[in-house]
Amino acid sequence: MDFYELSNYYGHPPKIIWLRFGNKSTNDLAQLIIDKFETVKEFILSDKYKDIACIELD
Repeated sequence: MDFYELSNYYGHPPKIIWLRFGNKSTNDLAQLIIDKFETVKEFILSDKYKDIACIELD
């Protein structure tokens, strides 16, 4: 699915999580996601962020 289809399926705006960091291992990436789990969960589920399409994790 592309962003247009996701937006139609799940509603607007589509939620995008942008992971920005240099050359890291898979374990480093996994740890970042684990460390930011609550932030990601709140971004996806909370009405507080209903008009925000993208957050950046670094």
